[in-house]
Amino acid sequence: MNLEKFKELGFSDGQISVYSAVLDLGISTLNKIQEKTGIDRRNIYDILNKLIERGLVSYSIEGGIRTYQCTNPNNILDEVRKKEAVLREIEDTLPQIKSIFNNKKPEIISETYR
Repeated sequence: MNLEKFKELGFSDGQISVYSAVLDLGISTLNKIQEKTGIDRRNIYDILNKLIERGLVSYSIEGGIRTYQCTNPNNILDEVRKKEAVLREIEDTLPQIKSIFNNKKPEIISETYR
């Protein structure tokens, strides 16, 4: 599955690869994720922690081994809604930005002689 659009939500290439791998594998260990993605183990730990913070991946410990799985895909909608809220805030500040821009814009007078 192509998850390249996730970049619009601020996902890195590594996060997209790891999320896709966990999604494909179901319940998976770090070794399986590394085999599927080819990403260094240390980087996978960092990426998984970021995905856990975003609520997109969770883990459990079974027999002393940590296994990872994707959370409910509706959590992705939460990411989309956060992004929409930020974009609305930016849109709401545009009139103020335009006002400041127009007030600070120097008046340009040009004369050309021949």
